[in-house]
Amino acid sequence: QQHQQQQQQQQHDAEVGAAVHGGHGVVLVLAARGRSMLQPGEYERQMRAELGSVLQELPETWPLLWCPGPAEVGLLPASQSRRPSWAMPRGRSSESALLGWLRYLLVVRPSTPKS
Repeated sequence: QQHQQQQQQQQHDAEVGAAVHGGHGVVLVLAARGRSMLQPGEYERQMRAELGSVLQELPETWPLLWCPGPAEVGLLPASQSRRPSWAMPRGRSSESALLGWLRYLLVVRPSTPKS
């Protein structure tokens, strides 16, 4: 049982590592509910904590897509200030608009050359 769990964990780690280090991705920030339900100070605290933990694990080449905008780049950790960041226009948060943005970011948009 323990050996099987270790094998499953190793397989999972390998799959995640391959996806993160050799793949393409986007970080989707769904901020609307937090903006509407939390006090501004609490929203900022929670977003900073969440973005900090997520962004330290994902490649800097993966852009942020704020849905809906605006892009709140001031909430990013200082080490992540150069990460590409876009905002979906307000009023266009339908499922088809989101899928269009994701298709553009993952398929159409040329990759950034690595330095």
